[in-house]
Amino acid sequence: MRISRRRFLRNASLATAAAIAPPILAQRPTRVLVVGAGAAGLTAAYELMQSGFAVQLFEASARAGGRMYTLRDPFSGSLYAEAGAGLLGGIGPGIEYAREFGLELLPLRYNPRLGFLSYFQGRRIEHRQDAPGNLPFQLRQDERNMSVEALHFRYRRRPMGQIENLAELAPPGLQADALDRLDNITMRDFLKEQGASNAALEAMMYYYLPAYGDSLDEINLLQVVREAVSFTGATGAFTVAGGNDRICGELARRLGDRVHYQSPVRSVRQDEAGITLTLETRDGMESVTADVAILTPPPPVLRTIEFDSPLPEATVNALRAAVPVPVTRTYVQTRSRFWLAEGLNGNALTDLPVAQILHSTAMQQGERGILESMTYGNQAKTMAEMSPAQQQAQLREALSQLYPESLDLDRVGTSYAWGNDPWHRCGHVAFRPGAYVAATSALRQPHGRLFFAGDTIWGVSGYSHAAFESGKEVAAAIRTAA
Repeated sequence: MRISRRRFLRNASLATAAAIAPPILAQRPTRVLVVGAGAAGLTAAYELMQSGFAVQLFEASARAGGRMYTLRDPFSGSLYAEAGAGLLGGIGPGIEYAREFGLELLPLRYNPRLGFLSYFQGRRIEHRQDAPGNLPFQLRQDERNMSVEALHFRYRRRPMGQIENLAELAPPGLQADALDRLDNITMRDFLKEQGASNAALEAMMYYYLPAYGDSLDEINLLQVVREAVSFTGATGAFTVAGGNDRICGELARRLGDRVHYQSPVRSVRQDEAGITLTLETRDGMESVTADVAILTPPPPVLRTIEFDSPLPEATVNALRAAVPVPVTRTYVQTRSRFWLAEGLNGNALTDLPVAQILHSTAMQQGERGILESMTYGNQAKTMAEMSPAQQQAQLREALSQLYPESLDLDRVGTSYAWGNDPWHRCGHVAFRPGAYVAATSALRQPHGRLFFAGDTIWGVSGYSHAAFESGKEVAAAIRTAA
């Protein structure tokens, strides 16, 4: 079925983003419980604390930051790698906090003179401005000499950027009637409408798209569009010198003893008098009561919490519709940045088990560097099931095929599998075609004294700016209720 982009996007618009409608409470809330010390939970707690609310924040793990997690051990000196948010869009509360707290922001700088690599079907291919390289797929004549990234620009990024009234699609607001058609279109339908050949579709699945599904038919176009448009107005991309998790660390420091670690929530009960959380602490099971509560864990973790007052059916269905996407990142330290001598930037796309290779220390100083493998979905699950030694062996073998003459690695390396993290159970979530609008709409609604917040609730799963925005939004809703 052919679908005209103009036809299916005409009249697909969103109202100006509105705050979550506050619940009607018997008394004005003054005491707030926040679950989860990631970007959303810390933001909500910080904003409410500044407004004079009595806030307590409970985190299941032993650290703040959630999926903003910087790995410093076992790397040498001041080197570090991001296990979660790698780049911060220059927009929203997260960037504002970094500046407020005096953290140094390092802008992303792209050097077009440096080439990059592909490795497909046993072939190592260099892509440069003056020598684009030819992928070993049966591409049409007009698609040849295009890298996978160039195919994405031609068939995905540029057409999405030409959508009429694109800014009106920005999160967090939703109007289901206007978006139903867009919600039901698969990524395959969209790319075919733009003229992509079957070979181009095959090649494009090696970059970016596996973060949403293991096939193009599983990928919801609306989720990808809203992710892209959520960066409207951004002033570039940045990292925080010393690690992106420093923003969350500073928020936690300012909250002080209001943050309680190693305290997972096991059940939630609410009645006319208040809302009660039952926590599993180091001293046993404890209960704490307040006027309202904010839950920020990812949907797979929310499904493990017992609710004494059952959630609405729409909310239960929304949590079930959020498909966990495993993400596994594996790192190796290098003795030198040997790829620069070849005029390369250290990045590569491959059909090897390690999938995508990234240079993780591009904005850090020093001779040594870190290269990483980024995998999603089934590949991430397979990587996560390996021992650390097997993960390292696989990454090092792949790098030896990419850099057969210049490889210069040392013995330091590590990995992180978000699917194995009991307090996250995924790197982010994806929605199948037809599920995004209903699920996101349901999760944005309070349930009595209970609010939800997080990147998924704001509408852009897996991105830190969405988590910060969601935390600020729910804090504003509670202030309104008060």
